[in-house]
Amino acid sequence: MNSYALPMQQPIYFMGIMSGTSADGIDVAIVEHSEEQPKLIHFCEYPMPQELREPILRLAEPGIDEIDALGALDRALGKSFADASNQSIEQSGVPQNRIIAIGSHGQTIRHRPKGVDGSNPFSLQIGCAATIAEMTGITTVSDFRRRDIAAGGEG
Repeated sequence: MNSYALPMQQPIYFMGIMSGTSADGIDVAIVEHSEEQPKLIHFCEYPMPQELREPILRLAEPGIDEIDALGALDRALGKSFADASNQSIEQSGVPQNRIIAIGSHGQTIRHRPKGVDGSNPFSLQIGCAATIAEMTGITTVSDFRRRDIAAGGEG
């Protein structure tokens, strides 16, 4: 696994965001990291907007849907991408610890840069980047199209 020593003249900060299974709120934490122990600088809970909570809960209910298949396929494809990456590293002769990051576009499942109804454009790629990172030990970045769409592009 790659590890990097960051110069600590100034502290660095990380932010974490999550919403639990109940979808009742959004939790945000900011943590300072310096040469000493990490320190919680800020934590706040925000209520989940009601217009989002009900659709989240409905979508999370098991039923005849594609979400279970999508989740399983996302992981399986991530494993295949990781296997291909590990084989390529071995075949290339490049030391694994010299590879700083893997960029994975993934497999596009839906691409709606104009949105479904003219609003909320999106793009969805699968091929779990976390699985790739875990199986290769290399930092993996993904969701390039999603970031471009968020910035007003076409993905």
